[in-house]
Amino acid sequence: MWLTATARKWCWPRSSLRGNGPRYWWHAGVSTAFVWTARYAIIGCLIAAFVPMDAGTFLFIFARNITYKVILLLAITPGGAGIAEGAFPTFFGKFIGTATMTSFMVLLYRVVTYYLYLALGMVFLPRWVARVFIKRPSVHTKVS
Repeated sequence: MWLTATARKWCWPRSSLRGNGPRYWWHAGVSTAFVWTARYAIIGCLIAAFVPMDAGTFLFIFARNITYKVILLLAITPGGAGIAEGAFPTFFGKFIGTATMTSFMVLLYRVVTYYLYLALGMVFLPRWVARVFIKRPSVHTKVS
């Protein structure tokens, strides 16, 4: 019984995506490319906010960020904690300059890309769980 209900829940999204035309998939692909590009450009944008750079340097930082993210995917800690902070100066320290500024950039990067989402999750997740999963008794009014 439970397995059947779960299978139905998983198949519903698949069936709701069938029949969408090329325009839908074009918009989905473009928005996905934009989001992932923004995700990989964030370190370059943070560094460029404090250190002048040209387009070639920005693209080089972008490429290094892709490698950096692969290292974080292999990390065994949640969110790559510790490994992200340790690897950041190795990958991006030469573009930033001083060790103090590099430490500041690591903190700023982690706040913007990781800890902010944890804080937002602490605020919004309990509300969503209460709304979606907690059954409230329905109030039936009797019409005479």
